[in-house]
Amino acid sequence: MNLREKISIVIVNHNGADTLRPCIESILQSSVSGCPLFVIDNGSDDESVSMLETSHMPFTLICQDNVGYAEGANIGIRSTHTPFVLIANPDIVFTSSFFEKLLHVMDSHPDTGAAGGKLLRWDKRNGISTRIIDSCGIVRSGCDFIDRGSGTTDRGQYDRQESVFALCGAAILLRREALQNIAQTERGVEKVSYFEPSFFAYKEDIDLCWRMRKKGWKCLYEPSAVAWHIRSLQRGKGMLQRLREKRRQPVFLRELSYRNHLRLLRRNEPHPTWKQRFERGFYIFRFAIFSLLFSPNSLRLVFRKTEILS
Repeated sequence: MNLREKISIVIVNHNGADTLRPCIESILQSSVSGCPLFVIDNGSDDESVSMLETSHMPFTLICQDNVGYAEGANIGIRSTHTPFVLIANPDIVFTSSFFEKLLHVMDSHPDTGAAGGKLLRWDKRNGISTRIIDSCGIVRSGCDFIDRGSGTTDRGQYDRQESVFALCGAAILLRREALQNIAQTERGVEKVSYFEPSFFAYKEDIDLCWRMRKKGWKCLYEPSAVAWHIRSLQRGKGMLQRLREKRRQPVFLRELSYRNHLRLLRRNEPHPTWKQRFERGFYIFRFAIFSLLFSPNSLRLVFRKTEILS
């Protein structure tokens, strides 16, 4: 089986008109050019659909209302039949060998359910690639889930293939066998889901990887598979950087991220230890302080969601 027959690529788009073309072009210039390529458009109201319809690039376009990133990815997965499927944001630019490198990881490690590469940041303002890390896999610290190296300069500190807790959903390769192993069917609904639809967006990638891990699958980070995430360049690291990024987020997205974080813990660790309860309480306390200082309207979520402590 050649590379094109092994993989399908699904781009989940919402108002990504300014980045979709370079994303698709990088796929068409890669070693898997000609593989099944789907663009799932979630109710875009920018020029995304008109640009796609007039582009004459080889892909299948599926348009729908905005059902969220998680369900958009599910629709894409259900539309494919290959042994592997890659889910991507519309603002990723891939190197030509990205897919080949990850497929090799999957072939070499049959117990791997998800694989991801080194994501660096593309400076959107200046239109140039950078060596600033976006994500080198996701690690867990207490009840926090952190993109390794985010905001720091790539100096080779994450140049070793290794198992990680989860992988960034901006570009993640999934094994169909592992997806079938964690498939969910809603009561009274025949539709199968892989990503949890109720998450809508944010933390759905961690939830999926966590559920795979509980079934015995590994999540592998492969540093030789490189791609760029198109962003307004943000420098800094650690807590200060995360604080700045949270302040820039629209309130709706900030609250969605908080809600999903609690749901993620509740779903995957329903019987927390006392230490885990303390860590969750501290997470809620941090959100409450942030909301008090910068987003008072979000404080209502603290009182609605404290059931995570139980």
